Amino acid sequence: MLKNKLLLGTLSFFLCLNLEANETFKDLGIYGNQYEIIEEDALVNMQKEFKKISKEQIIEAASKASKDVYIAKTDIGHCLVSKDKTLDPTITLKEPIDLSKYGVYIDAGTTINPLEQGFINSYILVIDTNDSLQLKLAEKLSQSTSGNLMILVANGNMLKVQHLTNEIYKLDIPMMNAFKLECVPTVFIQQEKQFFVREFALRKQDGKGF
Repeated sequence: MLKNKLLLGTLSFFLCLNLEANETFKDLGIYGNQYEIIEEDALVNMQKEFKKISKEQIIEAASKASKDVYIAKTDIGHCLVSKDKTLDPTITLKEPIDLSKYGVYIDAGTTINPLEQGFINSYILVIDTNDSLQLKLAEKLSQSTSGNLMILVANGNMLKVQHLTNEIYKLDIPMMNAFKLECVPTVFIQQEKQFFVREFALRKQDGKGF
């Protein structure tokens, strides 16, 4: 019985498909209540909204987005006391490093010192470019090292120091943790398997520069 119903339904479907194109159909009329469409067409509404956006607004938004790429922002503060110390960057892996396709696999729990893999011959300076005194420090350090300087910007516009070096990076949380950064400006210099670190207090307690 079910098989016959399926056959009948299939036959009816194909018969409808094979109706002649010139066959007329009876108008069954209107059934139910008719209501006027009061909602605005979605496409028309979108077109209206697009018309409100000028070319100047698009250019301004694009310009702002491109500038924001060069703005660094962290909660790191300025150094209040000048201090020298050393930093051993040795870490113990919590997770394995699996680069098997490159022939490298390091188990979790392995102790690694990144400085054993090579030498960083640049001075590493971490600064806030919103601070005029820190900008002056960057200029002096660039001159004294003949441009052999890497700058990590903790706060402010990275473009303010683009004339000092080709190596400019935006400081982020992983970098702050790796360098155990406490304040800015701070300079890091590799000495064999550790960093010599100098924190600069550029202002005296009365707020004036040194």
